[in-house]
Amino acid sequence: MVLKPDTDSCRNSDDSPVPIVDGPGDTSHNLQSNDPGFVSRAAFDFRLTSGSPAIDAGIDPGAGSGSRLTPVAQYVHPLAEQPRPRRGPIDLGAFEYVR
Repeated sequence: MVLKPDTDSCRNSDDSPVPIVDGPGDTSHNLQSNDPGFVSRAAFDFRLTSGSPAIDAGIDPGAGSGSRLTPVAQYVHPLAEQPRPRRGPIDLGAFEYVR
């Protein structure tokens, strides 16, 4: 699956669209926007800007197979991570916006 930086669509390697939900699921808390408020999609910088609609828009993801699914770390660099900040509702995406 590939997120094309100049579009808002995910595509398979054969350029066919990837379904948002495969089977039963809830997409009511997905952010559907042409401007999700990333620093730079073209440069693959998916940190959130201060005006992003994704800030505090997440919900408790619950648990799966007995493990909590709430993120506890976020990407920093290959083979590295940092603790994910915890304050209020989680933000959508790979990074928590830090005020």
